[in-house]
Amino acid sequence: MSHKSTPSTISTIGIDIGKNSFHLVGLDQRGAIVLQQKVSRAQLERRLVNVPNCLIGMEACSGAHHIGRQLAALGHDVRLIPAQYVKPFLKGHKNDYRDAEAIAEAVQRPTMRFVAIKTPEQMDLLSSFADIQLEAEAPRLHNAMELPPQAAALRPRMLAGLVDSGIVLAAAVVFALTFLVFAGMPAQRNLALLSGAVAGSCLWFLFQCIFLVYGKATPGMRMAELELCTFAGDPVSLMGRAGRAMASTLSAVSLGLGFAWALVDEDTLGWHDRMTQTHLRKAIGN
Repeated sequence: MSHKSTPSTISTIGIDIGKNSFHLVGLDQRGAIVLQQKVSRAQLERRLVNVPNCLIGMEACSGAHHIGRQLAALGHDVRLIPAQYVKPFLKGHKNDYRDAEAIAEAVQRPTMRFVAIKTPEQMDLLSSFADIQLEAEAPRLHNAMELPPQAAALRPRMLAGLVDSGIVLAAAVVFALTFLVFAGMPAQRNLALLSGAVAGSCLWFLFQCIFLVYGKATPGMRMAELELCTFAGDPVSLMGRAGRAMASTLSAVSLGLGFAWALVDEDTLGWHDRMTQTHLRKAIGN
């Protein structure tokens, strides 16, 4: 929808800035909408050059400073508003015209906090400062993407795996024997073995959920004095540990190939380590 008004009726304009186009909403002194229009970047200045000086609001962003300087040169009172201060004035579902209307409402508030329009020199200075910060962060971000060199040795990890597997295997054997006893027929032995394998997979996942997800360490990890961390060396979140429990189960049900992969991997990591971007390391303090 787009309708134009006589310039004299407009006292406040809200501009929603897009990549290639702008949405304008103009209000009169009573707060009624008297302008709704979409213009291109090239048309913006031509559209507002003949509008009597009025209050113009835009959300603060890097491009808004340049546009603000252009419109201020036309004599308008241009103010930039932090985006979070515009949101309370948004009515209904978000769209470009409603965003512009919310900006027009917000810019009139006497207690509103505004962002000063910066000169090109100030913007260049801010850009240089941002580049310096990015360069300072680059080594840390690069290291976070690399595999950690301090992964625990294979021996304690194998010990932890054997302890955990032994516990789950014992439970699976008990289940299979119980099934075989109650089945009571030799013909059911293959079915009992299959049931034991399925039960073992389920028990392994349940075991990982109980001890790793909620307890942060399995009995084998505690015995081998290991802890779980991300490739960046940070603690693993609850969702991250849940993901590792599922990935560990996949490594187990593939006849253990996911675990055995650590023997040939250049970083001694298994499938579950690679999939979840986590690994075991020597527990800090031990």
